Amino acid sequence: MSAEPEPAKPAILCLHGGGTSGAIFNIQTLRLQMELQHKFKLVFLDAPFEVPPGPGVLPVFEGLEPYLAWTKRGEKSAQRAAETTEILERAIAEQVSTTGRHFVGVMGFSEGARVGSGLLLQQEQRELEGTQKRGDGFLFGVFLMGTSPPLLPNSSSLDAVQCISIPTLHIVGAEDPWQELSRDLWHDYSEEAVAKLIEFPIGHYLPVLREDTCRVAAAILRLYEETAR
Repeated sequence: MSAEPEPAKPAILCLHGGGTSGAIFNIQTLRLQMELQHKFKLVFLDAPFEVPPGPGVLPVFEGLEPYLAWTKRGEKSAQRAAETTEILERAIAEQVSTTGRHFVGVMGFSEGARVGSGLLLQQEQRELEGTQKRGDGFLFGVFLMGTSPPLLPNSSSLDAVQCISIPTLHIVGAEDPWQELSRDLWHDYSEEAVAKLIEFPIGHYLPVLREDTCRVAAAILRLYEETAR
C-alpha cells in the first residue's frame, strides 16, 4: 500500500525589493527560510521592469542580472502598474489552481512591501464589496524594511479602507536610511491593534544574527497560528 502524498505546505508570496529580483530575494532570505522551511513554502516572483541595481546590491549580487522593480523608475504615483498587477494575479491564480488554496501570507522587502501592503488593502476592499469571501485570501503580511505608501491597482477606489486590518509584522532597521518610510507603513497604514513592529540595530538589509533571524521566524509562525484558526 503506497503512502499518501503529504499535503502541500501553506505558501507565502515573496516580493523582492527594487533593483533586485526573485532569485536575489531568495538568497537574501536563506537564513529565514532555514527556520521556516518545515512549515511554509516560499514563492518568489520577478517584477516587470528592468532597472539599475538597488542600494547594496553590488558587488554582492554582481552578475545576477536582470535587476528588476515593481514600478518604473521616476514614477511617484501610488498606483500599481498594470504589468505588476498582471504578474500578481497570475501567481495567485496559479497557486489556487494547483493547490486549491490561496497564499496564506505575503512577504515583501523594501519596495516589495509597498506591493504587498497594497494587496492587503485591495483584498479588504473586495471583502467590503462582497466580491471576495473573508478568509479566502491572505491571512497576514510581513514587511521587511518596507517603504510606503502602499501600491494600489489603477482601477481601484479604496476610499472605504483607510488602514490594513489584516495582521501584519513590520521589521525595521534603526540604521536604515528609509526607516521612516518603514515606520509610516506600520503607523499610518496598519491598524495598531494587529500590527507588530520589531526593530533591529541594522541598515537596509535582513538580520544576519541567528538569534535575530529566529525572532523574526517565531513572529511569522505566531502570526500564522493566530490567523489560521
